[in-house]
Amino acid sequence: MSKILPTIVSLLKIGLVLAFLVTLFVTSGYTGVQWALSAEEFDVPDVKGMDLNKAMDLLAQNLLIVDIDPEQLTDDKVPLGHVLMQNPLAGTAIKRQRGIWLTLSSGPPRRAVPMTVGNALQHAQISLQQQNVGIEYVARVYSSGFSKDQVIAQQPTTTDLPEGEVVDARLLVSLGSLPKKYVMPDMAYRSSEGIQLQLESLGFQVRVRNHGTVIRGLSSDTIIRHVPSPGFPISAGEPITLYRNQ
Repeated sequence: MSKILPTIVSLLKIGLVLAFLVTLFVTSGYTGVQWALSAEEFDVPDVKGMDLNKAMDLLAQNLLIVDIDPEQLTDDKVPLGHVLMQNPLAGTAIKRQRGIWLTLSSGPPRRAVPMTVGNALQHAQISLQQQNVGIEYVARVYSSGFSKDQVIAQQPTTTDLPEGEVVDARLLVSLGSLPKKYVMPDMAYRSSEGIQLQLESLGFQVRVRNHGTVIRGLSSDTIIRHVPSPGFPISAGEPITLYRNQ
Protein backbone atom coordinates (compact mmCIF):
# COMPACT_ATOMS: atom_id res chain seq x y z
CA MET A 1 0.00 0.00 0.00
CA SER A 2 2.87 2.32 0.83
CA LYS A 3 4.27 1.78 -2.69
CA ILE A 4 0.95 2.37 -4.53
CA LEU A 5 0.25 5.83 -3.04
CA PRO A 6 3.42 7.52 -4.40
CA THR A 7 2.63 6.04 -7.81
CA ILE A 8 -0.88 7.57 -7.82
CA VAL A 9 0.51 10.95 -6.78
CA SER A 10 3.07 10.81 -9.59
CA LEU A 11 0.35 9.99 -12.14
CA LEU A 12 -1.78 12.92 -10.94
CA LYS A 13 1.18 15.27 -11.31
CA ILE A 14 1.83 14.01 -14.82
CA GLY A 15 -1.88 14.50 -15.69
CA LEU A 16 -1.85 18.07 -14.42
CA VAL A 17 1.28 18.84 -16.41
CA LEU A 18 -0.27 17.40 -19.57
CA ALA A 19 -3.49 19.39 -19.05
CA PHE A 20 -1.46 22.57 -18.60
CA LEU A 21 0.51 21.87 -21.77
CA VAL A 22 -2.67 21.22 -23.77
CA THR A 23 -4.24 24.46 -22.51
CA LEU A 24 -1.07 26.37 -23.29
CA PHE A 25 -0.99 24.90 -26.79
CA VAL A 26 -4.62 25.80 -27.54
CA THR A 27 -4.23 29.31 -26.14
CA SER A 28 -1.03 29.86 -28.03
CA GLY A 29 -2.66 28.62 -31.21
CA TYR A 30 -5.64 30.98 -30.81
CA THR A 31 -3.35 33.88 -29.99
CA GLY A 32 -1.23 33.02 -32.98
CA VAL A 33 -4.26 33.02 -35.26
CA GLN A 34 -5.42 36.36 -33.84
CA TRP A 35 -1.94 37.81 -34.28
CA ALA A 36 -1.76 36.51 -37.83
CA LEU A 37 -5.15 38.01 -38.65
CA SER A 38 -4.28 41.35 -37.07
CA ALA A 39 -1.00 41.49 -38.95
CA GLU A 40 -2.71 40.77 -42.29
CA GLU A 41 -3.64 43.81 -44.38
CA PHE A 42 -6.91 43.98 -46.29
CA ASP A 43 -9.00 46.58 -48.12
CA VAL A 44 -11.44 48.57 -45.98
CA PRO A 45 -15.02 47.74 -47.05
CA ASP A 46 -17.26 50.49 -48.40
CA VAL A 47 -20.03 51.25 -45.88
CA LYS A 48 -21.04 54.69 -47.17
CA GLY A 49 -24.80 54.98 -47.54
CA MET A 50 -25.41 51.90 -45.39
CA ASP A 51 -27.65 51.78 -42.34
CA LEU A 52 -25.50 52.13 -39.21
CA ASN A 53 -26.35 48.67 -37.83
CA LYS A 54 -25.51 46.93 -41.10
CA ALA A 55 -22.29 48.93 -41.42
CA MET A 56 -21.21 48.00 -37.89
CA ASP A 57 -21.95 44.30 -38.51
CA LEU A 58 -19.81 44.32 -41.65
CA LEU A 59 -16.94 46.15 -39.96
CA ALA A 60 -17.09 43.85 -36.93
CA GLN A 61 -16.78 40.83 -39.23
CA ASN A 62 -13.52 42.36 -40.45
CA LEU A 63 -12.30 42.91 -36.87
CA LEU A 64 -12.39 46.70 -37.13
CA ILE A 65 -13.11 48.97 -34.18
CA VAL A 66 -15.84 51.51 -34.95
CA ASP A 67 -15.86 55.10 -33.67
CA ILE A 68 -18.86 57.31 -34.49
CA ASP A 69 -18.63 61.06 -34.98
CA PRO A 70 -21.00 62.70 -32.44
CA GLU A 71 -21.85 65.43 -34.98
CA GLN A 72 -24.12 64.45 -37.86
CA LEU A 73 -24.09 66.30 -41.20
CA THR A 74 -26.97 67.12 -43.53
CA ASP A 75 -27.15 65.55 -46.97
CA ASP A 76 -29.80 65.61 -49.70
CA LYS A 77 -29.29 61.98 -50.75
CA VAL A 78 -28.15 60.01 -47.69
CA PRO A 79 -31.06 59.26 -45.30
CA LEU A 80 -31.05 60.00 -41.61
CA GLY A 81 -28.94 57.54 -39.58
CA HIS A 82 -26.99 56.20 -42.58
CA VAL A 83 -23.22 56.44 -43.05
CA LEU A 84 -22.26 59.66 -44.83
CA MET A 85 -18.45 59.46 -44.59
CA GLN A 86 -15.85 56.95 -43.42
CA ASN A 87 -12.18 57.25 -42.52
CA PRO A 88 -10.12 55.39 -43.74
CA LEU A 89 -11.79 55.46 -47.14
CA ALA A 90 -13.08 52.31 -48.81
CA GLY A 91 -10.30 50.35 -50.50
CA THR A 92 -7.58 51.62 -48.17
CA ALA A 93 -5.15 48.86 -47.09
CA ILE A 94 -5.37 48.48 -43.33
CA LYS A 95 -4.60 45.90 -40.66
CA ARG A 96 -7.39 44.34 -38.67
CA GLN A 97 -8.24 45.48 -35.14
CA ARG A 98 -7.66 49.06 -36.24
CA GLY A 99 -10.14 51.89 -35.81
CA ILE A 100 -12.51 53.29 -38.44
CA TRP A 101 -14.32 56.62 -38.05
CA LEU A 102 -17.91 56.97 -39.26
CA THR A 103 -19.89 60.18 -39.78
CA LEU A 104 -23.66 59.79 -40.01
CA SER A 105 -26.18 61.75 -42.04
CA SER A 106 -28.92 63.82 -40.41
CA GLY A 107 -30.90 63.73 -43.66
CA PRO A 108 -31.77 66.63 -45.97
CA PRO A 109 -31.32 70.21 -44.72
CA ARG A 110 -34.40 71.49 -42.93
CA ARG A 111 -35.96 74.90 -42.53
CA ALA A 112 -37.96 76.32 -39.69
CA VAL A 113 -41.70 76.87 -39.99
CA PRO A 114 -42.75 79.38 -37.34
CA MET A 115 -45.61 78.46 -35.06
CA THR A 116 -48.06 81.36 -35.11
CA VAL A 117 -50.70 80.20 -32.62
CA GLY A 118 -51.51 83.06 -30.28
CA ASN A 119 -50.11 85.71 -32.63
CA ALA A 120 -52.11 88.40 -34.35
CA LEU A 121 -53.04 87.45 -37.91
CA GLN A 122 -50.93 90.22 -39.46
CA HIS A 123 -47.86 89.18 -37.46
CA ALA A 124 -48.46 85.52 -38.38
CA GLN A 125 -48.63 86.38 -42.08
CA ILE A 126 -45.32 88.25 -41.91
CA SER A 127 -43.59 85.42 -40.01
CA LEU A 128 -44.73 82.80 -42.52
CA GLN A 129 -43.83 84.89 -45.56
CA GLN A 130 -40.31 85.41 -44.20
CA GLN A 131 -39.86 81.62 -44.32
CA ASN A 132 -41.40 81.38 -47.82
CA VAL A 133 -44.50 79.67 -46.47
CA GLY A 134 -47.70 80.65 -48.24
CA ILE A 135 -51.15 80.83 -46.69
CA GLU A 136 -53.67 78.53 -48.35
CA TYR A 137 -56.69 79.90 -46.52
CA VAL A 138 -57.81 81.58 -43.31
CA ALA A 139 -60.90 80.27 -41.51
CA ARG A 140 -62.59 82.33 -38.83
CA VAL A 141 -64.63 81.24 -35.82
CA TYR A 142 -65.88 82.84 -32.64
CA SER A 143 -63.78 82.10 -29.56
CA SER A 144 -64.02 83.35 -26.00
CA GLY A 145 -60.41 82.30 -25.32
CA PHE A 146 -58.77 84.31 -28.13
CA SER A 147 -58.98 87.97 -29.07
CA LYS A 148 -60.29 89.06 -32.44
CA ASP A 149 -57.81 88.35 -35.29
CA GLN A 150 -55.68 86.12 -33.04
CA VAL A 151 -54.51 82.78 -34.50
CA ILE A 152 -56.18 79.83 -32.77
CA ALA A 153 -54.65 76.93 -34.71
CA GLN A 154 -52.24 76.27 -37.57
CA GLN A 155 -51.53 73.51 -40.07
CA PRO A 156 -48.93 72.14 -40.53
CA THR A 157 -48.13 71.87 -36.85
CA THR A 158 -44.57 70.64 -37.40
CA THR A 159 -41.86 73.19 -36.67
CA ASP A 160 -39.50 72.12 -39.45
CA LEU A 161 -39.70 70.80 -43.00
CA PRO A 162 -37.19 69.51 -45.55
CA GLU A 163 -35.45 72.34 -47.39
CA GLY A 164 -37.13 73.12 -50.70
CA GLU A 165 -40.42 71.41 -49.85
CA VAL A 166 -43.31 73.64 -50.87
CA VAL A 167 -45.96 74.01 -48.20
CA ASP A 168 -48.89 76.31 -47.56
CA ALA A 169 -50.20 77.04 -44.10
CA ARG A 170 -53.84 76.94 -43.07
CA LEU A 171 -54.84 79.25 -40.24
CA LEU A 172 -57.82 79.28 -37.90
CA VAL A 173 -58.39 82.83 -36.66
CA SER A 174 -60.64 84.14 -33.91
CA LEU A 175 -63.56 86.47 -34.52
CA GLY A 176 -63.51 87.28 -30.83
CA SER A 177 -66.20 86.38 -28.35
CA LEU A 178 -69.61 85.37 -29.66
CA PRO A 179 -71.61 88.61 -30.08
CA LYS A 180 -74.65 89.28 -27.96
CA LYS A 181 -77.97 88.35 -29.52
CA TYR A 182 -81.07 90.53 -29.44
CA VAL A 183 -84.64 90.48 -30.69
CA MET A 184 -85.32 93.41 -32.97
CA PRO A 185 -87.77 95.81 -31.27
CA ASP A 186 -90.42 97.81 -33.08
CA MET A 187 -88.91 101.27 -33.65
CA ALA A 188 -91.49 102.68 -36.05
CA TYR A 189 -92.63 106.27 -35.50
CA ARG A 190 -89.65 107.12 -33.34
CA SER A 191 -86.88 109.61 -34.03
CA SER A 192 -84.26 108.08 -36.33
CA GLU A 193 -81.47 110.24 -34.92
CA GLY A 194 -81.95 109.10 -31.32
CA ILE A 195 -82.46 105.44 -32.31
CA GLN A 196 -79.35 105.48 -34.50
CA LEU A 197 -77.17 106.63 -31.58
CA GLN A 198 -78.57 103.93 -29.27
CA LEU A 199 -78.08 101.13 -31.80
CA GLU A 200 -74.52 102.19 -32.64
CA SER A 201 -73.63 102.22 -28.93
CA LEU A 202 -74.64 98.52 -28.86
CA GLY A 203 -72.32 97.71 -31.75
CA PHE A 204 -74.79 97.65 -34.64
CA GLN A 205 -74.02 99.08 -38.07
CA VAL A 206 -76.81 101.58 -38.69
CA ARG A 207 -77.75 102.95 -42.08
CA VAL A 208 -80.42 105.62 -42.56
CA ARG A 209 -82.33 105.72 -45.84
CA ASN A 210 -85.29 107.73 -47.18
CA HIS A 211 -88.59 105.89 -47.18
CA GLY A 212 -89.55 107.33 -50.55
CA THR A 213 -93.13 108.08 -49.52
CA VAL A 214 -93.78 111.01 -47.21
CA ILE A 215 -96.54 110.64 -44.63
CA ARG A 216 -98.12 113.97 -43.87
CA GLY A 217 -98.25 115.00 -40.25
CA LEU A 218 -95.01 113.21 -39.29
CA SER A 219 -91.61 114.84 -39.02
CA SER A 220 -88.99 113.99 -41.64
CA ASP A 221 -86.89 112.32 -38.90
CA THR A 222 -89.62 109.79 -38.04
CA ILE A 223 -88.87 106.10 -38.70
CA ILE A 224 -91.50 104.60 -40.98
CA ARG A 225 -90.06 101.06 -41.08
CA HIS A 226 -86.77 99.24 -40.53
CA VAL A 227 -84.86 96.12 -41.58
CA PRO A 228 -84.69 93.65 -39.87
CA SER A 229 -88.37 93.72 -38.97
CA PRO A 230 -89.65 93.68 -35.36
CA GLY A 231 -89.19 90.30 -33.62
CA PHE A 232 -86.32 89.23 -35.90
CA PRO A 233 -83.22 87.85 -34.05
CA ILE A 234 -80.12 89.97 -34.55
CA SER A 235 -76.56 89.98 -33.21
CA ALA A 236 -74.32 92.89 -32.31
CA GLY A 237 -72.28 94.01 -35.29
CA GLU A 238 -74.95 93.21 -37.87
CA PRO A 239 -76.40 95.97 -40.08
CA ILE A 240 -79.74 97.69 -39.39
CA THR A 241 -81.40 99.95 -41.95
CA LEU A 242 -83.80 102.68 -40.80
CA TYR A 243 -86.22 104.22 -43.32
CA ARG A 244 -87.26 107.75 -42.33
CA ASN A 245 -90.18 109.85 -43.49
CA GLN A 246 -88.54 111.41 -46.52
